[in-house]
Amino acid sequence: MLTHTDRFMFLDKAAMVADPTELDNQGIAKNGWRLCSLQQVEQLKCLVAVLPVWVSGIGCFIAMDQQSTFGILQAMQMDRAIGSHFMIPPGWMNITSMIALSIWIFIYEQENNKKGYEIDHATKNKHWHFVSILCMLVAGIVEKKRRDSALKHGSFTSPTSFALLLPQYVLSGMTEAFAAVAIMEFLTKQMPESMRTTAGAVFFLSLSIASYIGALIVNIIHKATTKTDQLSWLGGQDLNKNRLDYYYYIVAALEVLNFVYFNFFASHFVLSSSAGCEKRQLENSIACHPRTLSECEPNEEEKGLEMHNNH
Repeated sequence: MLTHTDRFMFLDKAAMVADPTELDNQGIAKNGWRLCSLQQVEQLKCLVAVLPVWVSGIGCFIAMDQQSTFGILQAMQMDRAIGSHFMIPPGWMNITSMIALSIWIFIYEQENNKKGYEIDHATKNKHWHFVSILCMLVAGIVEKKRRDSALKHGSFTSPTSFALLLPQYVLSGMTEAFAAVAIMEFLTKQMPESMRTTAGAVFFLSLSIASYIGALIVNIIHKATTKTDQLSWLGGQDLNKNRLDYYYYIVAALEVLNFVYFNFFASHFVLSSSAGCEKRQLENSIACHPRTLSECEPNEEEKGLEMHNNH
């Protein structure tokens, strides 16, 4: 059971009985679209409360997605030979991110078990913003070096080794480790137990939205940089004729703006939201002790009459 909170009080109007005829003989709303219960209102408040951090996470996932697309294109135009008889397939580069992700999660869990406490959400979120910005800057620098080398030798494939891509893939894996773990933990802890599945759905929705926004950014840059006398920054089959490094720098700039948004708005909300969550848990435990949970939960009639009396 969720107790009533003072945040987003304008949403409480959805549970206020303006006309007694809206209730049936048992005190239950006849039309659930016109009159909601207190529990439904509080559940919506929980969902609205996580939106600032959720939006910031979408911006971070945009940077993370770049290596699974443009990073592979970079690898295709680099020297991928290991020895004289084997060449690394471009798609294998994503394994680097997975390995970095796995190693970081292992270290993170080990450190938490040793110290007996977890890093607060605000600190975790600031870490992922820093790593995502660094990832895009490194990717831009590597792409410039790859492109300059290819143009210097007049070849489609740059003689630069694919090993130069490893740092940006490692940073991409670190970004996913910081962001995915922190956001999933945040959503799970902010949502009540009855909405834990909703928390998972909201998390994966952010990944999907990040992919769509990333595609939108690519289309905008492509149209904005297309000129009659030369190719755009993005487009075509040859990265040597594009300016992928400029695109990486633009994404890095967007990540900086995302960090500013989080630092001046969402981070303060994380602290207040976490405090509110702990307060609700304490109130619930006090209200339900020593009675059982079933005794503490009011029925629908009590909920409707309570809002009617308050009105």
